[in-house]
Amino acid sequence: MNAPHGSPSFLTCRVLLVDDSEDDRHAIARYLRRGIRSFAIREARGVSEGMARLSESPVDVLIVDQHMGGDSGTVMLE
Repeated sequence: MNAPHGSPSFLTCRVLLVDDSEDDRHAIARYLRRGIRSFAIREARGVSEGMARLSESPVDVLIVDQHMGGDSGTVMLE
């Protein structure tokens, strides 16, 4: 069942986007916001920033770029 925009926070899916490309992060966030499900989207520019965001609060979905500069997004899944 999909939750409409403006739904209570317990129905909101918490997403963390980790990508070194600002254009890609914004494109994915725009796509998610156009849907009928409510998403709380946070962004990070790389693995270290993403790990810091994860330590601040949990997420329901993690979207990670596989190839970021010298880092691999798969490190975040360990």
